[in-house]
Amino acid sequence: MWDWIEWLLTDIPGFMPPSAGGPAWTPALVSVHVFANLAIAGSFFAVSIFLWKMARTRVDLPIQRVTYAFCVFIALCAIGRVQEAWMFSWPAYRLQGLVHLLAVISGGFAVVSLPPLWRTAMQHRIATRDLNLFENVFQESASGIAVVSLSGSLVRVNPAFCRITRRSAEELEGMSFGEITPEPYRSQDFALFGQLLNGSIPNYQMEKPYSIPGGAQVWVLLVASLIRDQNGRPVYALGMVTDINDRVHAQQELHAFRVELEAKTRTLSERVAELTSASRGTADSALSRLTELVDELRSRAAERAGRDPGVGANA
Repeated sequence: MWDWIEWLLTDIPGFMPPSAGGPAWTPALVSVHVFANLAIAGSFFAVSIFLWKMARTRVDLPIQRVTYAFCVFIALCAIGRVQEAWMFSWPAYRLQGLVHLLAVISGGFAVVSLPPLWRTAMQHRIATRDLNLFENVFQESASGIAVVSLSGSLVRVNPAFCRITRRSAEELEGMSFGEITPEPYRSQDFALFGQLLNGSIPNYQMEKPYSIPGGAQVWVLLVASLIRDQNGRPVYALGMVTDINDRVHAQQELHAFRVELEAKTRTLSERVAELTSASRGTADSALSRLTELVDELRSRAAERAGRDPGVGANA
């Protein structure tokens, strides 16, 4: 092993260092050559370190393996530049050749990996564009949007959802949707959510109130569905919430008005029936009294006719 290393680091017989190559290599030219190679090597090392750190921190990028290959290639190029600089005092040509060979291998691997990387990068670009579009819709939507974990916790909420529930995103994220849903709607919501997760239903919608700070409630229309990964497995639930508080209150007021109107109509009908019955009884009583008066008059007339026969004859 050590013999091989010694052979690798030993000058090749017959090869002379550039400093002994003739009068063209003046001290000033040698200094410029050494400085230029070391400066280029420093730049190569800086680029390779930057790419290495980026590949380690940005695990979401689909280019990690290729990035590592480019890091090795650039680092080997930097080492080759350092060898060029020290060649004036130590012309280790075998070692330089080995470094160049390794650079060719790593560079070739990086280049061969570029076509599939291009396809992956295009897919990533499309996914990023779709993600940006969703983010814009998420932030600017007039309807409330909540991304919910499969356990029922709120993962992300948009500004409209915060306005509807009268809470900040920091308060809501991490809470269960059951914490802001009063009974009996909470049980109904969890039952439908369970059916959504086990695939019994593709989505569901329901009208329910949310509890808001101060003890009040706000009515919403909830439409829930699932977000799936590329393999079709559910990863999140998505809730779309519309504020219907004014409509529900208007319906409640209309229902109360109808109930009140029906009660008053029923009372009025009963009163009319009472008045009609009372009027009918009064008319019958008056008719009976009138009949009695007529009979009394007839009876008096008959009595008078009996006492005065002439009146009866004239009559």
